[in-house]
Amino acid sequence: MAVKGAENAEQMRRAAIAQVKRRFPGQISPVYCVKAVMLSLELPLDEGEKKERELFSYLQKSGQAKALQYGFLAQRMATKWQLPGGATSSNTKPKVVKTSAVIGAGTMGSGIAMCLLNAGIPVLLLEQNKQFLDKGIDSLKKLYFDSVRLGKMNQEQAKKCLSLLTPTLKYQDLRNVDVVIEAVFETMSIKKDVFAKLETVCKPAAILCSNTSSLDIDQIASATKRPNKVVGTHFFVPAYHMKLLENVRGKMTSPETIATVTNLGITIGKVPVLVGNCNGFCGNRMMFPYSAEALFMMEEGALPQEVDQVVEDFGIPIGPLKVADLSGQGYYKYDRPGAKIPRNNPDFEDMVLQYCKERGIARRKIGPQEILERCLYSLINEGFKVLEEGIAGKPQDIDTVWLLGYGWPRYTGGPMFYATQVGLKRLYERVCHYHREFPTSPHWQPSALLRKVAEGNIPLEAWSQQTHSQL
Repeated sequence: MAVKGAENAEQMRRAAIAQVKRRFPGQISPVYCVKAVMLSLELPLDEGEKKERELFSYLQKSGQAKALQYGFLAQRMATKWQLPGGATSSNTKPKVVKTSAVIGAGTMGSGIAMCLLNAGIPVLLLEQNKQFLDKGIDSLKKLYFDSVRLGKMNQEQAKKCLSLLTPTLKYQDLRNVDVVIEAVFETMSIKKDVFAKLETVCKPAAILCSNTSSLDIDQIASATKRPNKVVGTHFFVPAYHMKLLENVRGKMTSPETIATVTNLGITIGKVPVLVGNCNGFCGNRMMFPYSAEALFMMEEGALPQEVDQVVEDFGIPIGPLKVADLSGQGYYKYDRPGAKIPRNNPDFEDMVLQYCKERGIARRKIGPQEILERCLYSLINEGFKVLEEGIAGKPQDIDTVWLLGYGWPRYTGGPMFYATQVGLKRLYERVCHYHREFPTSPHWQPSALLRKVAEGNIPLEAWSQQTHSQL
């Protein structure tokens, strides 16, 4: 019996493959699923089943399958931590968090508050004046309205969550909470002022958290008399949606504090990853060279759309210059205020050409491979430095940060796993090449750990052990 519509099979196949490629760019398994379905129109049943088994076997052995499996396990390993003194996630008991407070009712503060409320944890939301507080409450109400509208919860659940919220303008109201999460402006003086006030009003056992994305946790803790109770809890935007929670330990942060914020992160539906204290911590520190190279290449000869297209073709959803343009840099133009579709900006391109001409910079054609290497290899080299300095405890932590926080494509496993796919020796050689080409860029100084694992062809599982030996 003829299959209805079989005459349109080729048109259907092309449309289906185009659709899955748009939805899952770079990933091969959805394309193979379409191919398997189309076999039903092309082959007898027994031959089709045989061919389908061959397709499945190919996918099962593919590099993407290994990367996806690795990412799955890495995410579950990330919640396990170990400190140099011997304290671990398995031998340290967390405190129970029954009450909380969030300072700052802006975008981050309201999003963090929603995470806590959704987990059934009462929240005191503090702001500096009634206008900001009311705006934050309205924002939270809208978030819950949208959640109901989208079917993520019903009206009664939303009402119950909001009933756990207590707005306040008084620090004194925070005297009995178990955990405080500060989410004010990313300015050290402001944060230290907040923590000095918390020191005077919060009970001695209260844990004081900062949502800073890059500032020194030890400096923030210096505003208190309880540095052992101070820790970074870096949420990602939007906080109510993004799964990553980058927990930052200071020099004095206690194992109990780390265990408590780790457990709290799991309770509110996040994947908490413990990292050390440095400028940018783990994720943002690795972003710095990635973004810098994008800017350098734009000056040397590449256009914004050329840089971003290579990165997006690799699988990162939005290129570095489009990310930078979110703060109004002007690399692209938009049809209207608030529009989300970036378009090439001839005015900016003319400005760059004029800038280079005035400074005698000879522009050159930069190919896709160089763009890819300079963006990704600089980032990965920094990742090895993060690991060798003990900022991250294991490569799986770094990969989890990038998979959940920065849109790194899951089918490549994360930057550290991807390094093994590139080949450690080749990666090290290319980093050395760019170090020779750009000796004034410190991020191209090859990581000592990268050199060691490349020379010894050491597997990823053993990299962390190398950081405790002489590099």
